[in-house]
Amino acid sequence: MNLERAAGVLLTAVSMLAIASCSHRTSSATNLSETAGKISTFVLPAQNVADNRWPGGIAAGPDAALWFTEFHGGRIGRIAISPLGKITEYAIPARSVVPKPGSIAVGPDGALWFTVPNLNVIGRITTSGHITEYSAGHAARPADIVAGSDGALWFTQPAAQQIGRITTSGKVTHYPIPTAKAFPQDIALGPDGALWFTERVGKIGRISRSGQITEFPIHTSQKSAPFGIVAGSDHALWFTELNSRKIGRITTTGHITEYAVPQGYPTAITASPDGALWFSSILPSSVSRIATAGTVVQFRLATNFDKPGGIAAGPDGALWFTVYSVNTIARIVPPQM
Repeated sequence: MNLERAAGVLLTAVSMLAIASCSHRTSSATNLSETAGKISTFVLPAQNVADNRWPGGIAAGPDAALWFTEFHGGRIGRIAISPLGKITEYAIPARSVVPKPGSIAVGPDGALWFTVPNLNVIGRITTSGHITEYSAGHAARPADIVAGSDGALWFTQPAAQQIGRITTSGKVTHYPIPTAKAFPQDIALGPDGALWFTERVGKIGRISRSGQITEFPIHTSQKSAPFGIVAGSDHALWFTELNSRKIGRITTTGHITEYAVPQGYPTAITASPDGALWFSSILPSSVSRIATAGTVVQFRLATNFDKPGGIAAGPDGALWFTVYSVNTIARIVPPQM
């Protein structure tokens, strides 16, 4: 999840109602509990009282840990499953402009790949913390990123109105979106081997491995602001509609079904091991579970100031999510449904 993009979209929704390369630090866990439905929190180690590094994107790594980006901190973080909650941070190479990493995903090579939109960079970090950077192209501003079925990674470019593809050796190809001002947001690998992405203009897009793009409009509202997207266990894609306060489902043939969210504006979404989907929301701040039948159960955060960002299923069966407003990584054990 890219917080720079989210901030702009969230503003619309609300109106409608120098660090050395590879240096690292560690911290330990607090507030641990295995109670189903209870949220545990892990605070990032702070430089000072005002230090808030805005953890944003999060993904399960191949090393029994979760990896996350720090939008204002210029770092990539790792939070361990064992010992539970141990945090290690790796600084992105310093330059005159502070890197602002957005989204992160596991690559086909076993490394973590991340976007740095303000530097037009795609980064790669190994599980030992070694960082390599590749140019995403002039004015690319890469946002979300995901591994494809073709051994490459694919990413959205909202400012350039394109979808990008980068090989593990760093070769980049760009594919323009047919709709003007589409503003592609998040991207996910579909069950059909294609990449599916959301468009802020109110469409869901599909791009084949050869670069052919098809778009499916959300007919109920062009201002629905679809944002997060993920493949579900039911061979469909599930997405959030931030402005419409709905969760959408689209089949690989383009049929869309929508489910209203009882409260809040949904942003990021992920699939969970039990076959359901989990998503984060603000106003009120919460994480919620939606079954493939459309039933929603909501779990509130401590306060509405605790704004959840990216969310991912961990190798421990729990859901992990970033809370960017309070410098925190959080974990919830799914209840039996």
